[in-house]
Amino acid sequence: MYASHFFTLRNFLTKIKVCFLFFYFCPFLGLFDLFDLVGYVFIKCVLVVFDMDRKVAKKLLGELGRRGRLVTPNNELFLDILVSAKVPESSRFYEEVSGDRQTVRGIGRCHCLSLSKILRNKNAKYYQLSQWGRAYEAVASAFGICSSDALGRDLQADENLIRMMTECEDPFSLLGKLETYDFEKSKGKLLIRIYPVLGIPGVEDMNSIYDWERANTVYEEVKVVGFFPKQKRISSQEYLSC
Repeated sequence: MYASHFFTLRNFLTKIKVCFLFFYFCPFLGLFDLFDLVGYVFIKCVLVVFDMDRKVAKKLLGELGRRGRLVTPNNELFLDILVSAKVPESSRFYEEVSGDRQTVRGIGRCHCLSLSKILRNKNAKYYQLSQWGRAYEAVASAFGICSSDALGRDLQADENLIRMMTECEDPFSLLGKLETYDFEKSKGKLLIRIYPVLGIPGVEDMNSIYDWERANTVYEEVKVVGFFPKQKRISSQEYLSC
């Protein structure tokens, strides 16, 4: 969380030298250069110190790693993504995460694990959805709307998870997703399962997290009709019976 790799001593001393010369030869212009120096120090020492701390990132990945039924996370890949993420002090509930996803291929299927959002635990209680908000999410879910934003709102609608995040001593939680593409399970079709992955550091009641993940898992079927692929949402029973 430090900006030492941005804020070099050489640059700082150069700024001081230029500022002194301006003051000596032209005090009026030197005043403006002083403001520039102050702004430089502020930007380098304050605004860029918000990269995620490496220890915090490792702990978040550890939450994914202890999920035995999931793909084992590629720590090297995801650690680089988290450490480079910008997470400034903010009243926002989350920050988007972008980066490569981890792909694990098997016989007739492949799994893709990716990170979606870094969640600010202490802000969770301020974003709990109202009854109207929950009704909207229920309708959106019924129509098969599945995105990281939709998952974020589904999370905000769960009082128990919001409480767990608020009580968490760590600053961040992590939201990702595991996509499974099954080419062999049903001939002539591609079956897709999109499984949300939530990591809240130090939580012992994993059943509440598992229940939320299962409730928000999306199942889809893709088959070619004529020359065009047709994709539709199916139930978990349909997925398992294929």
